[in-house]
Amino acid sequence: SVSKNSEIMDDALIADADSQMLREALRKVDGRTRDLLSIKYFEMRSDSEIAEKLGIGKNSVRQYLTVARRKLKEELIRGGWYG
Repeated sequence: SVSKNSEIMDDALIADADSQMLREALRKVDGRTRDLLSIKYFEMRSDSEIAEKLGIGKNSVRQYLTVARRKLKEELIRGGWYG
């Protein structure tokens, strides 16, 4: 699906960004977004583990990650890493 393809592309972008640029972009997003992305990409947690840690449903994690990835991608673009 388009959403899944977009998610894969955003994951690839995040994986390819250099760590300094990624950390800088993370500092510019809101706290909830930063926490969620940090748990996903730095702690390498699954959606189920994130859901349990945050006390929310797995489907909510997926929705929040979609929004969080978009916000991070926007910051990476603003920072000149992508685009």
